Amino acid sequence: MKEAFLLVLMVMGFGHYAAGAMIPYYRMDSLAFLSSDIVLCEEGEWVQTKRKNASGYEYEYFDATFTVINVLKGSIKPKEQITVEISTLYTRQLAEDALAQPSGKGVAVLKGKALLFLEREGNLMRPVLGGVKLVIKDEVFCYGQFVSNPGPLWLARMAPENIQVRKEEPYGEDLLMKDVKIAIEEARKLSKATFASPRDSTIRRESFNKTDAGDGK
Repeated sequence: MKEAFLLVLMVMGFGHYAAGAMIPYYRMDSLAFLSSDIVLCEEGEWVQTKRKNASGYEYEYFDATFTVINVLKGSIKPKEQITVEISTLYTRQLAEDALAQPSGKGVAVLKGKALLFLEREGNLMRPVLGGVKLVIKDEVFCYGQFVSNPGPLWLARMAPENIQVRKEEPYGEDLLMKDVKIAIEEARKLSKATFASPRDSTIRRESFNKTDAGDGK
């Protein structure tokens, strides 16, 4: 009953999440379980626009383009350019900046690569909830409600989930690919996706040079 209530709160229209809802954090095995396609891509443009859903509700979203590098699951082809509808709840700002500058005028992260866990609805592709991992300057960033609940999804340095990485070692693209491949295998054992609130164990606390990640404006 609790899970059903949360999902009712989160879903608005087709796949859109209420800003006032708790947005759970899924590990990559659950993201893989929920996904029809998993791809590593080069980021293109994120253009904010609007459309109406079948109920006539108009909502804003990012029309984001990506060029596929590596296909881990699904029928998308390498080098294919795809367009993904991404909720405006996904920011381009680090959680630690949002905490330091509540005005929202913090540094935006640069464009890089993205690991996308996608679901399809007709001709539309959207990330499953939290299913966007950004790779910026050999560091992996995950999305979560790391600042406030309710609130949008902020970026934080992602902690490895299925592999051991030394504190001083960057968790970059190669290690992320190793990690997600294990997660995909683990997903085969799941009967349902499980989630939790974001915790410190989902992000890395070691210091890093923020100038390496932004300013993407």
